Amino acid sequence: SMPDVELSERMGKQLLDLSKATCFASCLREFYTNSTKETLQLIHSWSNNLAKYPIQTAEEILKTMHLDAEHFLDIASKFVAIVRNDNSSFLNNPTNAAVKLVKKYIAPIVQIFSVNNKAYLYPVDELSGIPIVESKKGRKYPHTFRDCVADVVYKSLPYMLTCMTHMISASGGVEGLVKLIFEGAAPKTPLSWIEAGQGLPPVLLKRRMVAEARILRSATTDLIKKNSPVALNGQHELSFIHSLFAHIDSGRNYGGLKIVSDGEAHLWTSDEGVKFLKSDSDRESDPDTIFSLYMKEEEASEELAEKDSKIADLQKTIEELTVQIRSIEMSAE
Repeated sequence: SMPDVELSERMGKQLLDLSKATCFASCLREFYTNSTKETLQLIHSWSNNLAKYPIQTAEEILKTMHLDAEHFLDIASKFVAIVRNDNSSFLNNPTNAAVKLVKKYIAPIVQIFSVNNKAYLYPVDELSGIPIVESKKGRKYPHTFRDCVADVVYKSLPYMLTCMTHMISASGGVEGLVKLIFEGAAPKTPLSWIEAGQGLPPVLLKRRMVAEARILRSATTDLIKKNSPVALNGQHELSFIHSLFAHIDSGRNYGGLKIVSDGEAHLWTSDEGVKFLKSDSDRESDPDTIFSLYMKEEEASEELAEKDSKIADLQKTIEELTVQIRSIEMSAE
């Protein structure tokens, strides 16, 4: 229906906005955590200038963190506005203001779920990016939450964000979210998503994913009611999640998903996905394939060497011409 379409598009846009906010916040946390004398001096400089020059200060913060002002200026400006209201806390620990910023982007997402006071839990095929929906009688997924919905969303957001980041990276852009959130629009990607996703790093970095999940978790943990059944952390949180799935899916079928590992990372996918990965692995292990890849790398290396040689020759020619021109000018004098 039209309301469902609009809701899916709006939720995707808000999740991408949140992703950019956590990207900004994690960059700031890393900058402050690895602080030096120069870092602290820069933070004090921002603190002194932000009231009089808010836009310039926001741009300077983005430049320092190597984030594109064209795509992150709105987020940085909101951050500066937060700092202006609590400058002393910013000087003490800039991460506090970053967490407040992230909370501002969490609120509209939770609002979506509070309209119907329901939330749905889906396992996701991490290879295809498709949520698992079982149609047979006695299905386990999606599982519907009707109690403590806001707290459930808060608890789930770091995992949702990590899943999103993986799909964006695996597909090379926000197109990877279409099947995950808005399958009815496939293969088209909403324009609002494309605009919202601009500036997000497309390359999967474990350090970045973990840093963003941690800062989002810091924000959501503060928002969960203390007496909520999901207000658990550390080992207790892991035990809670384990118990939750044991309750929902006592047969541990997980919608037919299987876990696959290369010894370093893990991925949940379907039987078809397992077959595809095995076939792909066998193909990459084939001697002919390895030799073909090696030859392509050699050809690319030779092309680069040839270009470098041409550039060097061109620079030499320019230098010789420059000497000749100077000689002519001196003769004319």
